Amino acid sequence: MLRITSLLIFINLFSFAQENTRIVDFDDTYLKNELLYEVNNDKLYTGLIHRTKKNEQLVQEDYVEKGVIHYTQMFYRKGNRIPYSKYIYNKDNPYVLKQVSKYHFEGDIYEIIYYDYNGRKILEENFEDGKLIYSCEFDGRKRHGREFCITEKCDTTFVYYLKGKKQKNNMLQKTLNFD
Repeated sequence: MLRITSLLIFINLFSFAQENTRIVDFDDTYLKNELLYEVNNDKLYTGLIHRTKKNEQLVQEDYVEKGVIHYTQMFYRKGNRIPYSKYIYNKDNPYVLKQVSKYHFEGDIYEIIYYDYNGRKILEENFEDGKLIYSCEFDGRKRHGREFCITEKCDTTFVYYLKGKKQKNNMLQKTLNFD
């Protein structure tokens, strides 16, 4: 289900981009005061920016609105426009990550990392065959909160962390008010 949903979102964004936005090469824009401008007319750029290899194979695509990058999509080099990661930026805090999604070559998501308003990591999730197999809460770089894992033998484990240090379950539940 997650694979189909992510594929539909990608197709919709790609269709929207082709119908309603302009596409320029990375060399046709420049950065000034953290905003992207067009080289031709020195106006804030709105549209797609493509970065390609020498053989014209698409490597990266940035969606820009009024000079601010909203998302960046990276593509597998062996596939034709098959994404391997998507970086979504915070709309209210430009150039600060909001979410990073990573894809298998087949198109299904295998990892999503979420960030807070300031770009600090708050949650990491891993998927296998569309099902959540790992989830861990973070406070920046350190694990802080509940870590959930399903092992290869289908055992479910919960581990609790407080500022990066592993805690006993009941002590941390009282401290952080879990469940």
